[in-house]
Amino acid sequence: APLGVEAALRTFDAEMPKRGWAVVPQLTTKVPGARGYRRGDVEVIVSAHANGEAARVSVIEMGVMPARESARTAPEVR
Repeated sequence: APLGVEAALRTFDAEMPKRGWAVVPQLTTKVPGARGYRRGDVEVIVSAHANGEAARVSVIEMGVMPARESARTAPEVR
């Protein structure tokens, strides 16, 4: 049977931490139907929307984000 939106998001909630991804609470708690995860310097957004009886899930890689420590010590670009 197809997964609905909430079931699809629960699957990501359960599986992403097992695979080394940390939850990004700013997105996860403030945007309905979306989750944010970070592993190392990479962030992804998971978005789920109803598609009939199933859910359409998009996983968007936000690219490489500088680590906080490296951002503070990076040389200034002129």
